Amino acid sequence: MSERSRKIKLTGAASWLAILGAAFFWMWLDRGMFGSALLSLSSQEATGAATVVLMVANILSFVVVYAVVAKKGAWSDWPVKLVAAAALAGVFGGLICVLFRGADDALLSCIGGALLGAAMGFFNVIWGLIAVSQGVEKTVLHISGAWGISLFFNAAMAWAPVPVESLAVLLLPLLSLACYAILGRLQSRDRYAIEFRYGSDEPSAKGKKAFGIDMQFLVVILVFCCAFGFVSWFGAAGDPVSTGTDAEYLAIARCAVALIFFIVCCLFSMKHVGVLLRGALSLVAAGVVVLTIGVFIPPMNEPGRILVAMGYSGFDVLVWTLISYYSRASVTRAVQVIAVAMIAEQIGILLGIVSGIVVDRIAIGTFESSIFLAAMNYALLLACFALLRRYDSRPILSDDAPAETSLSGDSRIAVDRFAENAQLTSREKQVAYFLAEGRNVPYISKKLFVSENTVKSHVRHIYEKSGVHNRQELLDELEAIRHP
Repeated sequence: MSERSRKIKLTGAASWLAILGAAFFWMWLDRGMFGSALLSLSSQEATGAATVVLMVANILSFVVVYAVVAKKGAWSDWPVKLVAAAALAGVFGGLICVLFRGADDALLSCIGGALLGAAMGFFNVIWGLIAVSQGVEKTVLHISGAWGISLFFNAAMAWAPVPVESLAVLLLPLLSLACYAILGRLQSRDRYAIEFRYGSDEPSAKGKKAFGIDMQFLVVILVFCCAFGFVSWFGAAGDPVSTGTDAEYLAIARCAVALIFFIVCCLFSMKHVGVLLRGALSLVAAGVVVLTIGVFIPPMNEPGRILVAMGYSGFDVLVWTLISYYSRASVTRAVQVIAVAMIAEQIGILLGIVSGIVVDRIAIGTFESSIFLAAMNYALLLACFALLRRYDSRPILSDDAPAETSLSGDSRIAVDRFAENAQLTSREKQVAYFLAEGRNVPYISKKLFVSENTVKSHVRHIYEKSGVHNRQELLDELEAIRHP
């Protein structure tokens, strides 16, 4: 693939600035929610209480977002004030946790955890909207690129003193805010411009739904995250099952796999993503087998955990690929799709952490703990392959998937001005892009994942609003805008 083709891919929601902002957010979320940089009190019980409070606040923030959007029916694509408020609340909550880390009283740490959880939730929705805004390809590049960049941060923090790590984590939301603020100011430039394209005029998938989303998809996320939350807590709790694998190296392993995803997606066709996903989930399967052996041979637990951590990158890319797909193929607003999916994810992680705390408190034997851990890993494995099955049953990366057009430069600007002059809706402007390319109705129907009748209706509205009578007159108008 030529250098020019790679540059075309790394634009908009997959521009280096968007990916960098996402990387800072993910590092903050990962280390603030699951690491010991912020929440690390004198007792395991106090740490557990603060962690649970953080998770509950995180879930409630998603519920608030869903409820507000459902009531008002609108959401700003660039809510700068909310981004700033979330970042500042995150810094303040993290600062409380750091100042009172190691204390016997968990109350202040719980307050800090509550602020952290709420801030991370609102930030997650904003980041998620940018990640899914321009279709599946940009989403995969965005996610894998962000995690790939995190590799270098995690590698540096592996040897950093605790105070340095804590300070670095505290600054991450501000760095992410800075990236998004700059990105918002650069929206007039083609390289960074993000046109938020999601939603469909009519439902595209049958089956049971919860809040407008495939219910089985949500159940699979719930099961996987429950298993992941339990395994993460059990390892962090220093249980005898663990052989001392450092969480830093697990994070590095995850990010290394994500970096491979990013490089492959940049250099080759997106059709390779399916192969990569299967490879990553095969690592999860291998890790589960090794962890099962670890029930009887404890030294095998360490390589088993590393394999599962590496495979987790594939799961995360898979989840957000499907969220991106549902955001474009569902009548439900994208912000609500993200909120509901994240509620399922965080409830799953919370249930897993609570299960880990319970198992830790009842102090069962090492062998029994290993059996329980192996069972949770098998649940994790089943969830992975159930999710992959849903991926295979959807036209996500095929020619029938919703996709952006290839218009760029003067042609895209001309359509934008034409749409502004004619006061076209966002969906009508999407159709106008395809018309400018010379695409026919069946093609547009497949790309936008709507019926042909819906496309014809949009075309009719475009003609009526702009005063043109056919496609040729439309092209003449665009040419006049390009070359007045």
